[in-house]
Amino acid sequence: MKFAKKRETMSIFPTFPFEILELINAHLAPRDIAALTLTCKTFKERLGSGNQYFWYRILRKALKVNEHGYITPKKLDRRVNLQEFEEGVAYWGEVSDLFSGRKLYACRYCLEADPWEARDRTRALSFKSKGAVFGGDTVQQFCEKCFRDWFTNLETFASEFPQFPIPESLYHPAYGGSLLRIPSLIKHIESQGTLYADAITPSYKFKGKWTANGRDKKEAKYLDKVLCLLRECYTRDHRHLHIVLPPNGYYNLLVFSLFRDIFGQYPPYSLGIANFSNKTTPRLMEFIPLLKSKKKKEALNLATLTNKELLGDPENFDLADLDSSSTTVLRRFLEPLTNPGKPFHWVLLYSRLFFESSARDVRCYWCLRSNGGKDTVNNRFRYIPYVDRDMTDVPWITTHILTSHPDMMWKRPKNKFMFDNFTFYSSRFGNSDVVLYQNGKPFPGKEWENLKIRPDFENEPLEDVPVKFPNWCDGRITDSEYFFM
Repeated sequence: MKFAKKRETMSIFPTFPFEILELINAHLAPRDIAALTLTCKTFKERLGSGNQYFWYRILRKALKVNEHGYITPKKLDRRVNLQEFEEGVAYWGEVSDLFSGRKLYACRYCLEADPWEARDRTRALSFKSKGAVFGGDTVQQFCEKCFRDWFTNLETFASEFPQFPIPESLYHPAYGGSLLRIPSLIKHIESQGTLYADAITPSYKFKGKWTANGRDKKEAKYLDKVLCLLRECYTRDHRHLHIVLPPNGYYNLLVFSLFRDIFGQYPPYSLGIANFSNKTTPRLMEFIPLLKSKKKKEALNLATLTNKELLGDPENFDLADLDSSSTTVLRRFLEPLTNPGKPFHWVLLYSRLFFESSARDVRCYWCLRSNGGKDTVNNRFRYIPYVDRDMTDVPWITTHILTSHPDMMWKRPKNKFMFDNFTFYSSRFGNSDVVLYQNGKPFPGKEWENLKIRPDFENEPLEDVPVKFPNWCDGRITDSEYFFM
């Protein structure tokens, strides 16, 4: 009877209304939807070869078909006509050929058109191997995003997760012995009795790596308490830095310094950041006697002082007050904040579009909003980044927002048209090499005047700033959210 009830329960899913199945499939990669259709006859009929229109729609979306029905790039429009749905066209057969590698004009996971075009200037991965689901001796080809999301380097995983030795069964000859599929690694981790969500927590990773280097488990336990205490104080006192360095990122940054000073080890991937000075590790060790003797108040005071030395006074943040090593660390995080795609890029874009801005008078939107849009000299701040260790450019627009408007640094005006259509690139904002772009094309300078309209500072709605932290901040194997569903 129990077995019969289990079969009855399992049979409910295929009977869901198609609208529900479609909502579920919206969260799956196209190739995983295709794999689902091979699990039973019902799914094959409803989501596979029995539903050609379903795959017609997926192809149109994945191949970025424009309003005229042509695929980008244009050379693909001869392979399959997607201008309108046609009865008798085997759209399912087309995607099966893409998944299997028999056709090579799209990524075999997401179906994005022609990864060899390398629109992000990065060459996609391609190699020959046997298809796991669709069979045959095929060429597997991926777009750069799927390559980053679904594969990791063997050296990186072995360094970050030494407590999980990799069995030979996970090695795929087609990957050259240096690449591993992330779903296989997650399955391997959880087969050892540890959930992937637990395995990537900073504390679990740190203690595993520390003991893997031959150090004592109790020492790892106390050091983890130290790092957690520093993170707790950082979370409470240094909210103005969270937009560039989240609390777990600060924890991991301290871990990098520990492993550098004690084991001579560096992360196997380039972080694009600088570690704290070698004075940091001795300071961390000072906490252990306090924790062993349960002097919590003294340990908390020491944590507050340590964070202040490394990150500046939260009550009066000024990089000029820090030593050179700590300044270098924070500068590496703060300087890119105004770059395209970064959280504060909109500030420069707003100033450029709506005012006659130069490198010395970038307008602060929040100051304008607080005084009813009145533009004054006090509202203008320098953008020019640091030059070597010259502190004459402090404060600049970024530090002004962090210190004067910390509650608003996660917000921006809800100007969808501007954010979707405009950006600009320049090493020095306001110089002659500034190029404003609209829809990916240079925007004529003579047209700027048409955009110099006064924003409605008093009533303009706000939205959250989209922020994407690098995966080392949270310790994931991949920064994709796909494996957390």
